[in-house]
Amino acid sequence: SKVDQTGQIEIKTLILNNIGLMYMQLEDYQKALGYLEKSLGLADSTRSTRNQVACYNSLGYTHYYLGNYEQSLIYFDRSVAVCRDNPSYAPLYVAALQGSGLVYLQTGQFAEGVARYQQSLGLAKSLGLVEEQI
Repeated sequence: SKVDQTGQIEIKTLILNNIGLMYMQLEDYQKALGYLEKSLGLADSTRSTRNQVACYNSLGYTHYYLGNYEQSLIYFDRSVAVCRDNPSYAPLYVAALQGSGLVYLQTGQFAEGVARYQQSLGLAKSLGLVEEQI
């Protein structure tokens, strides 16, 4: 059935994303990009917003590690735009804010980088993801 097929595609999307993250951890960024781009293509085909956002963040970090800061920011900004208005995506929002903060700091845009980190920290605290003593 259509529902079963969509579910299988979503599972494959997550598996490809996780393989991409594994290659990112191994610092094989080109291989990571291949898996992450396939994952995003599948997420787009099922219109699974949560999976799209997960892919945006993974691609954002991979491009960051490759030094492709402009491309990295494009993916993080896509994630921020989707997550901003969807409370159920808050942990993904925290990751996107942190990632974009890294890019801004790396490119010398310190005020924007610090603002993204502060926003991320405030959201993480409100979700109980970090201790208040920070």
